[in-house]
Amino acid sequence: MDRCIVLVVIGSVLLGLPTVLGQLKKCTSREKCTAIGDCPAFEKYIGTPYSTWPEKVLNEARTMYCGSEQRGSNKIHQVCCSTSEGFADHSTSKVKKGRDLLDLRECGKQSKPRIANGKVAEVFEFPWMALLRGFDGTFHCGGSLIAERYVLTAAHCGFIQVWSVRLGETDLSQDVDCNQYPGEEEDCADPPQDIPVDKFLRRKYSASQKKNDIALVRLKYAAQLSDSVRPICLPLPEIAVKSLPRKMTVSGWGYTELANKISDQLRYAHIPIVGLTECNQTLRRLNTVWSVDQSQVCAGADDDKADNCHGDSGGPLQYFGRTGFVIYGIVSYGVASCGTEAEPGIYTKVSHYLDWIIDNLI
Repeated sequence: MDRCIVLVVIGSVLLGLPTVLGQLKKCTSREKCTAIGDCPAFEKYIGTPYSTWPEKVLNEARTMYCGSEQRGSNKIHQVCCSTSEGFADHSTSKVKKGRDLLDLRECGKQSKPRIANGKVAEVFEFPWMALLRGFDGTFHCGGSLIAERYVLTAAHCGFIQVWSVRLGETDLSQDVDCNQYPGEEEDCADPPQDIPVDKFLRRKYSASQKKNDIALVRLKYAAQLSDSVRPICLPLPEIAVKSLPRKMTVSGWGYTELANKISDQLRYAHIPIVGLTECNQTLRRLNTVWSVDQSQVCAGADDDKADNCHGDSGGPLQYFGRTGFVIYGIVSYGVASCGTEAEPGIYTKVSHYLDWIIDNLI
């Protein structure tokens, strides 16, 4: 059965959609009036009655409603669904402005660099970590702050229709995060910042091939930078290192496609980089349908299988560069298999998309 048809049984009355042309939304040049069941913003709710949808989701559908189409005997509701591949035009001035938004002197630095031996992160240790909140008010993905108004994440995280981003978080079970060291005063972070999302930009993401799994989130307003909120460095030539470390660091709370959350506390792990040839051999041996290419990074599959658990979908794979931490990859897929047979995690290679990222910082 067409996945859109299941949405018709409740009808326009319950959904409260406009019934006269004057109330319909006129889609912008970056939107297309499409069946609600084909719009990624509502992917999670397809196949369920409108009566079970959260009120926020229904309100969004109402504001996006642009008409309906007849499919046989069924009336299919349509919404203005984003088709944008970019925020900006591709003029030289936009590219230069993009670089100007990056804090190359302070990015990737820890205000109080205490690298613990354990795998629970200290407050202030990863100040660029972000959490993406969906329609239902819960966190579904991670991300990395790269500029005051921009968070880098995975494209597949957009299917939960990101509403806001949390910055400056370490322990979800605490209202205020603090470090307490013997003989020292308690050192506390500012309260986390929850900032609404302005735009969610993908770059020609292929869900079936797991390619181009990268997205840029623009916040409605700039984050307030502090010891607990600070951007990570992009792999620009003046910051990245030529000889990459054998192991890199993944950090997060464990939000993945198959694991709702592993820990209230931000955790991290050091995992080895795996060559593409070896990675593809492993993926074939495990009978997966995907392969990796130069736009991706393979990491993990170490003796400590639990290492693969600590990242979030959309979260960073990072290393310490010339002056601070540099984001090397974005958690894409594979990490959901943690604790089972050693399987490498697949990450989107950030340097492959560097021009696209900078071009869309406006």
